[in-house]
Amino acid sequence: MLAGVLAMSAPAVAQAAQEEREEAVTQVGEIVVTGSRIARPNLEQPTPVSTITQQAITNSGTTNLGDILAEMPGMGRGNTVRANADSGGTLVGLNQANLRSLGATRTLTLVNGKRHVGGSAGSTAVDLNAVPTALVKSIEVVTGGASAIYGSDAVSGVVNILLRDDFEGAEIGATYGIADGSLNERWSIDATVGGNFADGKGNAAFSLFADGTNQVMAPDIPELALRYGTIINPADPTGISGNGIPNRLWANYVGSDWIDERGVLFNDRTGEVFGFGADGKPVRQPARTGTNSAAFGSFGEYCDTCFFPDDWVVVIPKSERIGFNTVAHYDLLPNIRAYVDAKYITSKFDDNYQPSFRFFEDLIAPDNAFLTPEIRAAAGADLAAGNMFINRFLGDTAGRASTVERTTTRVVGGLQGDFDARFAQVDWDLSYNYGRTTNHFKQFGTLIPGNYAAALDAVQGPNGIVCRSSLPGEQPPAGTTSAPCVPYNPFIAQNTAEALAYVTHDAQREHKLTQKVFSGVFSFDTQRFLNLPGGPVGFAGGFEYREETSANINDAFVKTGLSESAPQPDAIGGFDVSEYFVEVNLPLLADMSFAHRLSVDAAYRFADYSHAGEAEAWKVGFLYAPVRDVSFRGTYGKAVRAPNITEAFLPSTAGFANISDPCDAARINSNPNRAANCALDTRIPQLPWNSNTNASIRTMTGGNPNLNPETSESFTAGVVLQPRWISGLALTLDYFSIEIEDAIAQVASQTIINNCYDSPGGLAQQFCSLIDRETDPNKPLFGNIIMLRNQYVNTSKLETSGWDINLSYLTSMDTWGDKLSFMSWAQGDLTVNMKATHLEKYNTFQFQDKPDVINMSRGEIGNPVWRLTSSVNWTRGPLTLGWEARFEDKVATFETTRSLSTAQEESSDIPYIDGQVYHDFIARLRLDGGVLYADKTELYVGVNNVFDERLPYSVGFDQSAYELFGRQFFGGIRISF
Repeated sequence: MLAGVLAMSAPAVAQAAQEEREEAVTQVGEIVVTGSRIARPNLEQPTPVSTITQQAITNSGTTNLGDILAEMPGMGRGNTVRANADSGGTLVGLNQANLRSLGATRTLTLVNGKRHVGGSAGSTAVDLNAVPTALVKSIEVVTGGASAIYGSDAVSGVVNILLRDDFEGAEIGATYGIADGSLNERWSIDATVGGNFADGKGNAAFSLFADGTNQVMAPDIPELALRYGTIINPADPTGISGNGIPNRLWANYVGSDWIDERGVLFNDRTGEVFGFGADGKPVRQPARTGTNSAAFGSFGEYCDTCFFPDDWVVVIPKSERIGFNTVAHYDLLPNIRAYVDAKYITSKFDDNYQPSFRFFEDLIAPDNAFLTPEIRAAAGADLAAGNMFINRFLGDTAGRASTVERTTTRVVGGLQGDFDARFAQVDWDLSYNYGRTTNHFKQFGTLIPGNYAAALDAVQGPNGIVCRSSLPGEQPPAGTTSAPCVPYNPFIAQNTAEALAYVTHDAQREHKLTQKVFSGVFSFDTQRFLNLPGGPVGFAGGFEYREETSANINDAFVKTGLSESAPQPDAIGGFDVSEYFVEVNLPLLADMSFAHRLSVDAAYRFADYSHAGEAEAWKVGFLYAPVRDVSFRGTYGKAVRAPNITEAFLPSTAGFANISDPCDAARINSNPNRAANCALDTRIPQLPWNSNTNASIRTMTGGNPNLNPETSESFTAGVVLQPRWISGLALTLDYFSIEIEDAIAQVASQTIINNCYDSPGGLAQQFCSLIDRETDPNKPLFGNIIMLRNQYVNTSKLETSGWDINLSYLTSMDTWGDKLSFMSWAQGDLTVNMKATHLEKYNTFQFQDKPDVINMSRGEIGNPVWRLTSSVNWTRGPLTLGWEARFEDKVATFETTRSLSTAQEESSDIPYIDGQVYHDFIARLRLDGGVLYADKTELYVGVNNVFDERLPYSVGFDQSAYELFGRQFFGGIRISF
């Protein structure tokens, strides 16, 4: 989907190119690019900067900036709308940049070089949905620490989104796209009108836009419709590693016969399991063809009385977005300009995830009024003995549906200009930036466990079926509300609206974020009083005062503790920070026989946080070009990130985590210390142990006001080639290395559990003490993990390194036809762009004081060794034809860190996903004058994934590096007046 992705400016020849060429490059002029506050061309600064052009955004066939950015090889994909779908929480609809896969909180996203309010409570990470795609002129990306230039949160780099301004005339655009099978339908419309006023002293432009997508469920995707998962390999049931036999096998139709939307009757004495047909009659559950865990197995075909999680998975939520943006400026004096940039954007996402459920919590009373003769016959004497559990997903609520409305208001106003300070001509910019984000969450169909227990205990009353608690002298179960009880039938597909209203509730939650920024920037050079052999010294500096506040207001009913949702307190916090920075560029040499250019850069920033104290950031860099054709560049710097509001101030908050029990028979041999340590845990009934594997457990998480800022060291070194004998060619090769210490993180739930049992010296009590197991032998979950406690700490270390390779080539093919007659048809302009990243290292140390405990993720799914995007565009007159390609390298689906010692490659029979290549084509036709009374009309059509590459087996819906939909079509029109 990505065309025209550049990591450099094209050479000077591009300045004279026609409009289409100018769109494909960042023009070389005395401009400020994102890597510096000092005005100069991109390739004349030491920091590599990548650019996504407006044409590339149009060619992508989508208005989703998150997806467009995520296709850059240096970007992670874990924070897009697709990756956040089906989360059932506050992440739904979020779209964030994630440079180097180091986390959205470590990527600073700017708009026109200025801060932007965050998109989710407790975090300053920007929601890209709050940026009007139709107004984006280009996106510049610095992939490396940039805290010294732009401040905290720029640990992994900066994404600077530049919007169009100084607009004259009117423009209307519309796009529509759809995939094979009528999936992924998407549309957008936009209109902009603007012009000059006051004899050209001012300009104002106003834009309206709207876009949307339709919902896509996992079973809509042919590959996901197979409901695949893994099962235990019968040839290796103990999961022993190193014997050359896969521990698990991939299989179709992996689900649960122990629970279903219509209910499942489970005989706790005999293990017999009965599902229910649409008529409410019991049927014996089919035999499994393989076992995933105690509750899940494979069935070879779709089982109508079983539960398949994929049936409820949303891979793309339904979305609608609408907003307006206005920009204006007015020259108060010849050297002072006032400007304003204001917008209002609201987006809505409809999502849902699997329904509420009851699993081995409800025994059916022998006198239950909904028991039919067929059910009694199936249960037999064990019904009276109290051995019959009824497990059920509340499918009749249509799942736990949710609606998220995200609204962003932002106003930036300021003055900019220049003045003669005698020693230099000084450029300056003073601005005030106010941003507000409000997120409103509505969730429907969440269970009230107490009411469900009361409604389930239904008996025959004098005038029909009633709840037992409604009879004289009876008491309702604990945790019920004051509403009159309505009986609930667990043996049928659909209950009455009244019954559903009694056993469930709707919840609301609200986020409120504000950002206030007052900043000033100045720059000048020393041409009037000091000139080095390479030219005048460049200076830039400034200050910034910023206030951030966040409030997460939770649902009043959930706070009572009567809901199945864990009660969470309101989370309210904020901080302010004062920052000062200075940057200098020293052009030491120029136009010498051994030094066409030699310059040194330095920057320093000081920050004082109200909640984290003082912090410093700095960087130095150099650029050396022995000849005009070759330049060497490099940077080294220290960056900082202060804890965000959630990390510092989150009150103790309940939640959920999906975990696997290391002591389960299928996993106990995955580490040489586990078996002995699991035997020491007296809370586990016996070994071998078959746990409730892949369980969702409760967690308690809190912030930490004593956190320190995390620090990083980043290093880049590279070469830039612009050979004069190949006009229009620019090639860069840059090495990058980022190391983050005192990284702020929650220790992952699974890591806590694994560390408890994998310690070489017996049970690690500092971790085991955070784990609760069920100790009541009369409870069905006896021995299982049921609770985990955690908080944010400065405990981790992250490091990543690799190479970025970027190529830009721009040429006219007109002379080719003169030299080669058979090429006469190809006369026109040719633009070739390529960007690749080779990952050398991606390591996580969950505990930085234990360097031998390392998670090496290079080459695993999500972190391929090679990623590449390329494009070729040919323009002849009004016609442009484009081809784009994207490559994802072969990756492992297993944990590669442990593969040398315990042969984790055996974890499944599909340990690798082969490399994938996707091809896109687009055609653009420009019609000038007289068409629809317009000055210019542009039509375009495109096909993404033209060769219909399908989702690889064993990937899953949330691995957004891979295409979901096969072949996709789009088209659009843009009319200018």
